[in-house]
Amino acid sequence: MLRIPLYIDETSDNNLRQLTPAQIDSVVDYATKQYGNDPSVTLRVVSTGGTLDPQTDTRLQAGSSASSASAFPAEGTVADTSDITVQYQRMIEDLSGSGASVPTDTDNVLYPLYWNDGERIILEDDMGYVLHQDDDHVQQEQIDNPTLQSMSTQDMLDTFIYPAIDKLILGSIGDEQNGTYHINTANSGVAGSTLVDATPVYIDTRADASAYTAANIPETRDQPTTVEQYYLWRIDEASQTITEYPCHTNDDGTEIQEHGITFHTVLQNLIKWCAVNDPNGYKLRYNINIGGANRGSGMTDTKLNSQTYATHQVGPDDYRAQKFPSGSPTTLGTYYLKINKE
Repeated sequence: MLRIPLYIDETSDNNLRQLTPAQIDSVVDYATKQYGNDPSVTLRVVSTGGTLDPQTDTRLQAGSSASSASAFPAEGTVADTSDITVQYQRMIEDLSGSGASVPTDTDNVLYPLYWNDGERIILEDDMGYVLHQDDDHVQQEQIDNPTLQSMSTQDMLDTFIYPAIDKLILGSIGDEQNGTYHINTANSGVAGSTLVDATPVYIDTRADASAYTAANIPETRDQPTTVEQYYLWRIDEASQTITEYPCHTNDDGTEIQEHGITFHTVLQNLIKWCAVNDPNGYKLRYNINIGGANRGSGMTDTKLNSQTYATHQVGPDDYRAQKFPSGSPTTLGTYYLKINKE
């Protein structure tokens, strides 16, 4: 359930106040930062045998040459150009990120406090006082219905972690997508991201029409040129900060204190666990063209769209012919790295 955590307002006699939506959002953003510090769902590049969906590069190659001792072989008898395909499957999704576990909260004091409308006692002093809400302040009164409770693990997921996952899986490539991946045609110099591997994950090739000449019949059938190469990048950890740290109780439940550095670890462990294991539709996953938001450049497969019949006479009884790739580039399809939740 969504909760509104409390914090200690040091500007107002240390009263407890509810975090504003903007302050809660700063915690959400900080959770994405903690994910970027050590992602639990990672992609790596291999030369072959990846686990993401395959991508095919298609190009034309020349037809087989033909020859005759008396005249040029008729165009209709010479083999047409044909497709040659190369399959790329170079990205492996790894779900074995370290530390992807839910923090243990045996005494129910690890997570932030919130108003609970008198459901159960969390804080009580030696005189039997309990903390009681008075508008947005907290004062001590002797009452029968205490009003503070620690958030549960599900509360933490609903309030902070699920909204963080929703930011991580956006199609944008910015500070809120820490530790996630995108495709770029550059192999260096992408601001805010780190190249995963110098090996391209996909290469678009086409027949090099300029390499085929009639004078060289029989030409080598497959003479490709590289049109574009695509590389995998990971977005760097950004510098988000928490505007106001929520508060929690100490180990024996007798004192309210502000969360400190330990809250960083709490958020990191929760979001890493969620990205790998969440049973409620917030696991983070990557795919090619199946579903989710596009991440970075589309990887386009192109090939030439025509062929040319060429002839060459070598001698009085040596007539040769061959069909070469020619024409304009045409797009056969575009592959996108996608990120989604499931």
